[in-house]
Amino acid sequence: MIAVGIWLLSVALADLVGGLSGEPKDGARTIGAIVTGVVAPAILCVIAAADVGTLVLLTLLTGATTAAWIVIRRDAPRMSAVRALVALLFLLSTFAIVSAIGSELVSTFAAGSLLERAIGRSPFSLIASSSPEQVLFLLGVLAMLFATSNAIVRLVLTAMGTRFSNAEQRLRGGRVIGPLERVLIFGLGLAGEATAAALVIGAKGLLRYPELNGLRGESGAAGPSARTIDVVTEYLLIGSLTSWLLALFPLVLVPA
Repeated sequence: MIAVGIWLLSVALADLVGGLSGEPKDGARTIGAIVTGVVAPAILCVIAAADVGTLVLLTLLTGATTAAWIVIRRDAPRMSAVRALVALLFLLSTFAIVSAIGSELVSTFAAGSLLERAIGRSPFSLIASSSPEQVLFLLGVLAMLFATSNAIVRLVLTAMGTRFSNAEQRLRGGRVIGPLERVLIFGLGLAGEATAAALVIGAKGLLRYPELNGLRGESGAAGPSARTIDVVTEYLLIGSLTSWLLALFPLVLVPA
């Protein structure tokens, strides 16, 4: 699982360099994201005391994944539903491949690595008692809950045919609220506080209700904006359910 953690963390960091919104920015940000996808796994492999073969394999695999992932998602406003679905399947299949070969690669990480020593010296007992596999996986998941998860939510909305551009203009705070919400739900789930996580999910619905209700009073040239209400409601439902799934699903994958 060390290989999986390195891959997750590297791709997530690359996406953060590309932009928190999940939409790759043209120019230096895109180049920086691709470079991060190559440099990050190499550095993490060195810290985790990987042998040369593992370092090269993970670096090439993660770099190729990052580059393809960013290229497929470019020009998001004009992305077709088919391309969005291809991007989602690409990321999922790559994760499955890394997970499958990760159990073999884990034996090529030496004991007593810099990462292991740093974990053992941590002043926090929860971290000090964790294994490198757990630490890297959790760091990778936490990083993924930001820009990468924003990108996945956007792709799901596009693949489902939901026109979210107008809704997103109204709800720009979701780019920050979504990641914070996912981190909170994941953290509560990790701590075994399922009831508290459910309360967070319920609270979001209550907080969004006045905003949706306010749209009923708006009117355009053709009368009440029922179409806008439908779009925003669909946007919130699909986006929220996808976001919650991204926060909860990693809980079943955390290394023992």
